[in-house]
Amino acid sequence: MMQLRVAFWCTIDGTRYLPGDEVTIDDDAHAAQLIRDGLCRPWDNADAEAAAAASPPAAAEPGPDSIPLPDRGASKGDWARYAVGQGMPEDEAHSLSRANLIARFAPDSP
Repeated sequence: MMQLRVAFWCTIDGTRYLPGDEVTIDDDAHAAQLIRDGLCRPWDNADAEAAAAASPPAAAEPGPDSIPLPDRGASKGDWARYAVGQGMPEDEAHSLSRANLIARFAPDSP
């Protein structure tokens, strides 16, 4: 069992969480995956050591700047992933059309 702090808006096991929320994950492998994906951070140093032992170190700290702006020709999935990385709720990002996502996040690009 691992207690985590949510880093980005996300849905974990069907429950929506906001950045800063606390979540307890019973499956250590699932908790390690959430940390590797950058969605959560370990709650304390003991959890950080356990997570580091369970998973290889990440190449870079995930965040809004770590997801590059997709090309205008990129798929809707790429645009939705970018939107979620910028803080948009996942269900909203997937409900918008590709054109609407581009208009919202890259209005000035050609």
